[in-house]
Amino acid sequence: MAGESGLFLKVHRRRDGNRYDGDREDKMARRKFHTIKNIIVEITPPCLEGALFPRYDRETDYVTLDSLILPPCPYGVNIDNIIILDSNSYRMLASVEIGIPRKLWEADELPILPAAVQEGSLTLANPDIENSNFMIPPEFAVYTTPDRRTGVLRFGKFDTPLILVQLSVACQAIVSASKLVGFLFELPEGARKIRRRRR
Repeated sequence: MAGESGLFLKVHRRRDGNRYDGDREDKMARRKFHTIKNIIVEITPPCLEGALFPRYDRETDYVTLDSLILPPCPYGVNIDNIIILDSNSYRMLASVEIGIPRKLWEADELPILPAAVQEGSLTLANPDIENSNFMIPPEFAVYTTPDRRTGVLRFGKFDTPLILVQLSVACQAIVSASKLVGFLFELPEGARKIRRRRR
């Protein structure tokens, strides 16, 4: 997906309205992008608000990781309009949107992650990056396993020791030295089918 990293991809407005949408917002966002800082998180006890589940929108061909109880999300971290992390009023991660259509994801093997597994939710611990815009990092990748059952989202270095935070039965966050660096998740059934382009 290296060829995608320089693109500003249009991100559709979500149900709660917390999304960049339209040319005006995109132009404003372009002026404020900075080199990404570490996204420091605290692992908190598991709860419904922080349990993220993969969802697939067939119309947009986008995959999101959403809480089943999607509250208003006043805090957000926007990574190049490609990844958007939204947090609720308690700074708990409640939504992750991947702004690259599923049909553009490549296939690769799962990374080898020697990591402990811990159930929990994630709370943003460095509020200085709230509502900030960042450039896509060089580590960025989004892909599926060859059987198209598992998705991998990476936006940081997988440095050991790692912790896989079990946000739900279908989604794990990858945390390295308190930094949020990616996600592993089950692909919803509809997202496992690749749409072939018409010739």
